[in-house]
Amino acid sequence: MATRPGPVPLTAAALGAVLLAALVALSPSERAQSLGLTQHGQTLTVQDAGAADAVAVVAINAGTPGQVYTISDVGLPHWAAASGGTSWGTTTVDPGDGTGWGGTVPAGMTATWSGGALAMSVPSGVTGTLREDYPVTLPSGTTSWDIAVRIQATTGSGTTSAAAGVYVVLGAALSRYVGINVRGDGQTDVSYNIGSGGTTTGYAASTLTIGGGQSWLRLSRSTSGVWSAWVGEGSGGALPTLWVRRWSLDNDSSASLSVVSWHLLAAGVGGAPAVDWVATVHTIRTTTAGSL
Repeated sequence: MATRPGPVPLTAAALGAVLLAALVALSPSERAQSLGLTQHGQTLTVQDAGAADAVAVVAINAGTPGQVYTISDVGLPHWAAASGGTSWGTTTVDPGDGTGWGGTVPAGMTATWSGGALAMSVPSGVTGTLREDYPVTLPSGTTSWDIAVRIQATTGSGTTSAAAGVYVVLGAALSRYVGINVRGDGQTDVSYNIGSGGTTTGYAASTLTIGGGQSWLRLSRSTSGVWSAWVGEGSGGALPTLWVRRWSLDNDSSASLSVVSWHLLAAGVGGAPAVDWVATVHTIRTTTAGSL
């Protein structure tokens, strides 16, 4: 008498392979429906109807960028704004209209927000520092942050005048800051004070083509307390694919630094540029919870 063979053991890997093969064999529409979705803005849901629970197809309105797929207060799925915290990697791109910014504009200088960009103009021979500041409220427990700006010398490109530059500074006070500056010839300088006195690195060899409008300055602090200043050249308004680290400082004590403002400055402190200087900030990107 023949015996019936017993069940064939099925490992998790084998089961996964079977399911994958089954999904591949389905049409796109069938695959979507097998996952509880359709290609027509609908989803399958089990509705609680007391003794008559039922599976139904529910129409779902299209979502918008930044929304999450979640369950409403009445127990039905829908797209809604995210709440309850900041997603890892969230990046803020400043609209470039001056909202939230304020600063100091000495006589003879101008700071103009227009077309999504900030133009900072300093005529030759005019002494003072033009600055735009943005107060930042950091999420509780923040230990890292990042800011990158795309800049261009629309007038004065190529000048070696140390009083003609663009500074990007993170800090709360004169005793707590880190900043990077680029002058008209593309050379950069980093200055900082983490509570032990002001220090400057001095200008380095030209690294940026500041007249082209695709040059980026970036400052960051990692969760381990490492401060870094970066430079890079992008393309078409996009971030650089390669960042060059201009400077870094491993300082665990900087964990106590409470950054409360981003600062954008034009011209040198107390100096007068030897040429007319117009620096345009095209893009400002910031994050306190991930990468740019």
